[in-house]
Amino acid sequence: MKLWVLLLAVVLASLEDLMFGDLDKGMMSPSALVAKSSITSVSSSGKSSSSQSASDSASASSSASQDLGANPLSNLAGGGDDNQDLQEFTPIRDSILQSETRYYSFNVNTTSGLGSVYQFLIFLSGNLCSQPYNVFPGDRSLTVYYSFNSSVFGNLELGTMIEFKNGYFQAITEVPRANDSDDDDDDDDGISAAPSPSGTAADQFDVLYIAVRAPENTNRTASWTYQIGVSQNDLVFQWDDRQWAQLVDADSDSALIVTGNLTTNNTFDELNVNSSQYSLLIFPATYEDKFAMLNSSWCAVRNTPPLFESSLFETSYTSRNGFLQQQFFVSGLNASTRYLAYLLSSFKGKDYGGAVYQPFEFKTMNSNSCKLIYDLEFCQGVSYAVPNNPQFNRTELRQLYDNQAKDLYQNFSYALQQVACNASDETRFSPIVNCDDCDESYRDWLCSVTVPRCTTEQQDFYVFRDVNQSRSDFINKQVSPPNPYYEIMPCIDNCYALVRDCPVDFNFQCPTRNQSVIKSYNFYDKDSEFPTCNLVKKYRPQDLDHVFGQDEIVNTVRKFVHEGRLPHLLFYGPPGTGKTSTIVALAREIYGKNYKNMVLELNASDDRGIDVVRNQIKEFASTRQIFSQGFKLIILDEADAMTSVAQNSLRRIIEKYTKNTRFCILANYAHKLNPAVLSRCTRFRFNPITNDGIQHQIDDVVRAESLQLTPAANDAVVKLCQGDMRRALNVLQACKAASDNGAIDEDMIYECMGSVHPKDIEACLSSVLRDDWTTAVTTVTKYKSAKGIALVDLITGFVQSLDQYQLKPQVRLEVLSRLSDIEYAISRGGNDKIQTTAVIASIKQAMEAQA
Repeated sequence: MKLWVLLLAVVLASLEDLMFGDLDKGMMSPSALVAKSSITSVSSSGKSSSSQSASDSASASSSASQDLGANPLSNLAGGGDDNQDLQEFTPIRDSILQSETRYYSFNVNTTSGLGSVYQFLIFLSGNLCSQPYNVFPGDRSLTVYYSFNSSVFGNLELGTMIEFKNGYFQAITEVPRANDSDDDDDDDDGISAAPSPSGTAADQFDVLYIAVRAPENTNRTASWTYQIGVSQNDLVFQWDDRQWAQLVDADSDSALIVTGNLTTNNTFDELNVNSSQYSLLIFPATYEDKFAMLNSSWCAVRNTPPLFESSLFETSYTSRNGFLQQQFFVSGLNASTRYLAYLLSSFKGKDYGGAVYQPFEFKTMNSNSCKLIYDLEFCQGVSYAVPNNPQFNRTELRQLYDNQAKDLYQNFSYALQQVACNASDETRFSPIVNCDDCDESYRDWLCSVTVPRCTTEQQDFYVFRDVNQSRSDFINKQVSPPNPYYEIMPCIDNCYALVRDCPVDFNFQCPTRNQSVIKSYNFYDKDSEFPTCNLVKKYRPQDLDHVFGQDEIVNTVRKFVHEGRLPHLLFYGPPGTGKTSTIVALAREIYGKNYKNMVLELNASDDRGIDVVRNQIKEFASTRQIFSQGFKLIILDEADAMTSVAQNSLRRIIEKYTKNTRFCILANYAHKLNPAVLSRCTRFRFNPITNDGIQHQIDDVVRAESLQLTPAANDAVVKLCQGDMRRALNVLQACKAASDNGAIDEDMIYECMGSVHPKDIEACLSSVLRDDWTTAVTTVTKYKSAKGIALVDLITGFVQSLDQYQLKPQVRLEVLSRLSDIEYAISRGGNDKIQTTAVIASIKQAMEAQA
């Protein structure tokens, strides 16, 4: 009874303060009560919530919600010590018990943000610093509700809801401009508009109300610690699904790790690594489970003590790949050990939010047979482990290898001085490349063969080097590695580049057949295709008249240019269909010699975050050229790789700077782009180049390069490139480098493409269809081994060949279904021998049904 009397007295005292206190204050409005701070926070269950049971806490929370009623902010005003005042882009750190709700409010500043003409964006983000031990995957996490309607504190269902996932949440809402008539924005910009009060008066959007709700938990004292930040300019906390850092190489006790490209070229001012926003944290690999449910949380990763952190590393900048990167040299590692690495970035210091990138694992070598060296003076591209002798420290070993390459280079430099490097295009040894290209290619090749890459891991394509059996006398006698190691062979592309870029009088030659290549080199393998190189750039169209296979698009775009009404453009379609070639040719036709000043080219697969939109794109779009008239052009390649937040921000930039800037967005998949971005561009689909278009380009290249292409080889190029012009040029480049006299036959085409020759497919399929089981298995296995045919390529070839057979519809469906199951099993790591026999059995059984 005494408890009820006490509660009644408390309620009456609160009512008295509410009734008479407001009269003394002139009946302050709800907005006025929260105007004292940008964000105000209070727990729905007060300070005693931590000692409540689960049921008591839930009851208290429900009661609090009911008591808030029409004016929930009366509780906020009386929050006492629980109130927390924050400024723009200044996150708070808070804790919450199970079933508890905390409330915040954010005052919208209508004098800042993206602009006074367009809607204001409000960015909400947060991350979990810790959570209860008994939370498992699939369990509910903290839930955030937000709305411009203050009644959301009394009824959370009035707000927009979003839940923390993997320790992170982000949301964007917008404040409509006064008398906004752009009705399509709510549907196509991908931004969740927070529920608002009735009417459209500007003052009804002055405050954004936010509630954080904890789920129920069997642990009555279960507690979550989290950070939440609100801004009108950017996300305070961000998570990026890219591995923005990667391992360059590692030895037994150290590793070299670099970030992604920080600039779009290798020209940059002197930078101070101490002011870098990036930090690297190294954890034991076992921490992968620890971060399993919090791997998107900047706070959780940053607050977990690492084994090594950036303050212990040698940190510097490098441009050895042509772009600026930050590199971290990590020492003091243990041999044969796996580590987990996280790259973080801090926006305004460690207390003001940041971004966390996808983690990655790496492993150290098992012995000191190899030592990691980097930043060589002459061999600037060398950044890997090399054969080691422990009597040398890292600096001495680096100088030893570098000086050897420099000495070997001297005779070549004398020979290059005899070439007329400064002659005109008509008399120079090549109108395409020059002496600088030759010099660079020779350096790369020389360093790759003089400074071998070393590893302690055994692989079929690595060469075992025993003591005194290294690739050169220099290594055997001067380095004198005391332990055996495995060598990763130089890439054959270094040799191809050397032959391509240097005068023919030098008589450089490369091995022409796989059997001879693997004795001295190895193939660079990336998705079974050669990397894009000089030939693609060499024959990229320089004007619209030389763009092949897209006549209708070219005519339309040219009409836009001539009439002076070029819109924002979206070019989309499969790779190699001329999207980039078309817009670059168009830009050269418009700007001529002023191309570099008026055009910004970005690849969104590298630069895809909101910081690129706000910094590089916005800065370029907002400035005018003093001595140039007309609009500037921004080419955004692979834009479908941009984050959704970056695309939302890009839409605003496109709108705001339309008067002096045009955008051309290039994408392989249009459906991955924000509908709001799509709606502001004129769209053109680039279809695969027709066979006639491919053939026309092949004929031009054959004439210009004096190639001798047999009819069968010509047909193979057209067939294998499948409408991809870039692929056709790549294979011609590779075949020319491998040919002694420019003669290219069908076998060479299939070899350079890494594709299975049709006659091999037919031989295998014929044996499967006609021979007994044992013979068929022997034949297929023999071809796979002798020709190096992958089973997935064999399946693809079988499917294409079976298209020529007259099969019953049911039989054809059965074969395709079984082969697709086998292909899936291979992708999941199925045993190659078992899957090979399954392929043979599937086709034989189907043919028995056909009979």
